[in-house]
Amino acid sequence: MNDQENIIKLIPDCHLSGLISYIVKTTPHFAQTCDDYDKRWNVDFRTHIGPNYPYTMSPKTTEIIAKASLQLKQTMTQFGFLIDPWKMSPSNEPYVLGVLRRVLVPDTIEPIIGYTDEMADFLENSIRQKPRNLRIRSFFCGAAVADKCLLVRLYEKGISANLIATDHSADSIAIAAMNFSIWNELLPEKQKYEIHIVNGSIPVELFHRERIIVLQVFDAICASGMEIDKPVSYDALLLDNGLQYVTKEYSTKLIANVIKKAAFSGLYIGALGLDSQIEVNISPLSHIWWVILSLFLNLPSYFAKIYTCEAPYPYAYKYRFRINKNSQTINISGVFSNGAARTYTWLGILLFSNRKRFFEVMKAIKSATYLSKISAEVITSPFEYHNSIVNVIEAHGLDLQVLEKPLDFEKFGWKQIGSDLYDNGKTQLEGEQMMRKCKEQDPLVLRRSRIFCKPKDQYYI
Repeated sequence: MNDQENIIKLIPDCHLSGLISYIVKTTPHFAQTCDDYDKRWNVDFRTHIGPNYPYTMSPKTTEIIAKASLQLKQTMTQFGFLIDPWKMSPSNEPYVLGVLRRVLVPDTIEPIIGYTDEMADFLENSIRQKPRNLRIRSFFCGAAVADKCLLVRLYEKGISANLIATDHSADSIAIAAMNFSIWNELLPEKQKYEIHIVNGSIPVELFHRERIIVLQVFDAICASGMEIDKPVSYDALLLDNGLQYVTKEYSTKLIANVIKKAAFSGLYIGALGLDSQIEVNISPLSHIWWVILSLFLNLPSYFAKIYTCEAPYPYAYKYRFRINKNSQTINISGVFSNGAARTYTWLGILLFSNRKRFFEVMKAIKSATYLSKISAEVITSPFEYHNSIVNVIEAHGLDLQVLEKPLDFEKFGWKQIGSDLYDNGKTQLEGEQMMRKCKEQDPLVLRRSRIFCKPKDQYYI
């Protein structure tokens, strides 16, 4: 592909409110090029790893998207978006690749697919009962991996949904726009979405359009606060990999704003985040060891005998880990799961049948799992922000149903005896102390929350 080709454009769209949004347009040739790479990749990937994933992306596609995003970022700066200069240079490419390549690693992407699939099923049932145009709100969207999983799954069900996704980082929104555009461009003409990028306030006119994706560069609390008086309500709230990087107070304010915009049928909340004080650092030699063993063993069956833990969601696993006595960090050096077994088995096949693809997959895994190493930056654990969400909903006098929580503490012998007090028959601890005791027995990198909030009459819209 010609690097000079103008593969993606921003078209200013002026609104009566005086605000401007920018319609994202990519060339059919660029989208088709990505699709061609993905089809070749899927011959193996769909067979060995993810036959039912909502979408896949080849390592080559991630590379050309990363390069193309530089062009989009430069265009965005010309329209007044603030992007750090180094994020518009090739030196930022490894991070972009790591974000996009989450979809290549089962242990990274399947927890995301799991909870977005649950959300899609719930929304499908809701819309069957009362047909309408679904509206989904997302914050901390990043490259929109979870957002795309959800919209694609709904599309497979024959359902369209408006999406408003916000991230404070303009460069993340640029990558999200690329991620959506290559899928959207290949849809039938009447089923395509209109993709807009907005800097700050969303033009009120966009809330009334159908089949629209709005990617907003803004602070989450400011954005949610400005929407309280806008003519919009939401059926679902998506919080993927973001709440752990803000304070409990921030989460509380954000949720308090959004629940005021719950649709008449309620608000389905789905969240996923890295847990605190956990680092993942698996040696390349460990990967090679299991790849070689896959030539002699049925790894899925072998691993099934090893893993003894089960997450609050469908994910059986066992981690090899140790606790750093100085930093109290839990260092994970090995993962035994069905996803890991499938990956090692595929690599074992590639080692002799396609050496070039073997190294391509190994490189992709390394860049995708790099993001799991930054949990030292976690401010609020998934357990903490889950409780914050529940507390806010209850404080507003709303009914709720916890569909999934980040920790099944009952399995560890604990029971809740107060708002933040837990007892195991021997001692009583506050929530975070109890959580620490549990994860020292059984750490889990990604934790999820799913909550259904049913609003009172005064919140109906």
